[in-house]
Amino acid sequence: MDHFSPGKLSIDGRWFRDSHGRARWLRGVNLGGDCKVPAVPDGHSWRGSDFADHRSVSFVGRPVPLAEIDSHLARIAGWGFNCLRLLTTWEAVAHAGPGEMDAEYLDYLRTVCRRAGAHGLHVFIDFHQDVWSRMSGGDGAPGWTFEAVGLDFTRFDAADAAHVMQYRYDPALGGRQPAYPQMSWGSNYRLPANAIMWSLFFAGHEFAPGLRIEGRSASDWLQGQYLAAMRAVAERVADLDHVIGFDSLNEPGSGWIGQRLEKAAGLLSGPVLSPLDGLAIASGIPRDVPVAALGRGVTGMRRLNPGGVPIWLPGHECPFRAAGAWDVGADGVPVAVNPDHFCNVAGRPASMEQDFMGPFFHKVADTMRAVRADWLLFAEVDPFAALRGSHGFPDPMPPATVNASHWYDLGALVTKRFDPRRSVDPLSGKVHTGPDAIRAAYKAQLERLRALGDGLRDGLGVGAPTLIGEFG
Repeated sequence: MDHFSPGKLSIDGRWFRDSHGRARWLRGVNLGGDCKVPAVPDGHSWRGSDFADHRSVSFVGRPVPLAEIDSHLARIAGWGFNCLRLLTTWEAVAHAGPGEMDAEYLDYLRTVCRRAGAHGLHVFIDFHQDVWSRMSGGDGAPGWTFEAVGLDFTRFDAADAAHVMQYRYDPALGGRQPAYPQMSWGSNYRLPANAIMWSLFFAGHEFAPGLRIEGRSASDWLQGQYLAAMRAVAERVADLDHVIGFDSLNEPGSGWIGQRLEKAAGLLSGPVLSPLDGLAIASGIPRDVPVAALGRGVTGMRRLNPGGVPIWLPGHECPFRAAGAWDVGADGVPVAVNPDHFCNVAGRPASMEQDFMGPFFHKVADTMRAVRADWLLFAEVDPFAALRGSHGFPDPMPPATVNASHWYDLGALVTKRFDPRRSVDPLSGKVHTGPDAIRAAYKAQLERLRALGDGLRDGLGVGAPTLIGEFG
C-alpha cells in the first residue's frame, strides 16, 4: 500500500489547499489516548508506583502495535476520515534524560506515520500533555524536568501538590474510591506542581531569574529540551509529504503568570488556591483553602499539606521566594512581599500571549521548519482562557499557522454527567436551561474559538483555518 499518499497541504486564508490548489476539509480522529502512558514496564497508568522507573520506560507500541496498525488505519479511512492528530509525548521521545532520544521509539513513530500515508491519511503530530506530566497527575513531560528545577515528584501526593492517581487508586477495588475522589484535570493545573512548572517553562527568565540550569534560565533550558525532542521527531518524518506539521503543545498552562499572589484562581471544582497558597504548600507550609463545587461556588474549607511536606529537593529552595515574591514571617505565616510579582514585565502588565506564548510559537515554528520549511504550525493557547475570550493569539504569529483550539462542554467534563435540561458554564457561572439554550451556548463558545482563527495574523495576511483538535 506504500504507493499511495495524500500529499502535502498548504493554507490560504481560512482554507487548507492541496498541491492542485483545491480546498480541502480535514476530518479526523486523535490517535490515540494510550500514547499518554508507557507500554513498558506494565502498560498501565493506574498501577501504584513512585515512578522510580521513569528513565527506563518505553512507549514503543503506543498507540498500537505495528502488527495491528493497518487494520486500525483501514477502519479509520473506511469511515471517511482523512486526517490523524497523532499523539506523542516529550517523555516518549526523551524519557532517559536531557538530550537522550529513544531511537527505537522514533523509528516506531516514523513507521506509524508512513503507514497512515499509505491509507490516504494526512498526519499532524501532537506533542501531548495533560497537567504537565505523569508524575503530576497527567502525562507529557519526562520526570527529569522536575529534578532539573529542584522538585521532588515523589512527594507531590503527600504534600497535596498534585492529584496523582498512582498513589491513591487501588486497581483491585475498581470503581469510585474514597481515597481517590473525582478530579477535574483543571484542578490539577491550579495545584503547586503544575503551577510551578508552567510558570518556569514560559517565564522562568522573568520571574525566577536566579534559577539557572547549565548556565541558562529555567525557561530557556526547559523549552530548549522540549524543542530538541520535537526536532528529533521532525527529522525522522521529514521526507513524508502527508505529514503536514506539528501541534505547538497540547493545552498549555499559564501557571501563575498574570495573577496577584493573594488572589485565588477561577472556580471550576475542587480546592481554590492563590499563588501564595501554592508557594507555601510547596515549601511545606499547610494552608486552609476554600473548596468549590461546579455551579454552587464555595462549599467549605480544606487543609492542604497538613503534614507540612516540602516538595523541593535537598539543597534547593523556592526560586520565586529567592526572587523576592514572598517570604515567611516570624510567626511562620507566608506573606506576599511583592504581591504583583507575576503580573509585571519590564514595568508594564504581563501579557501571556505577547510576552510568553508569542516567542514560544516562533521557536516551535523555527525548530520544525529548520527541518522542513513547508510544515504547518497547529497552534494552541491556554484552553480555559480561549473559552473565556481573555486570551487570543499574539501578533504577529509565524506564517502558515492553524488555529488548533479545543472545545468541550466543560460542565459535563467536570461533573461526568450531561443533563439536556440544564447546563452550567463553569467559566461564567451562567446556567442554560433547556436544549435550545444549551445549543445557543455551544454555538457562542464555538464562535469565540472560530474568531481566534479569523483574527490570527501571520505577517502575510489575516485569518487562518480553524481545526478543532479535540471536542466533546
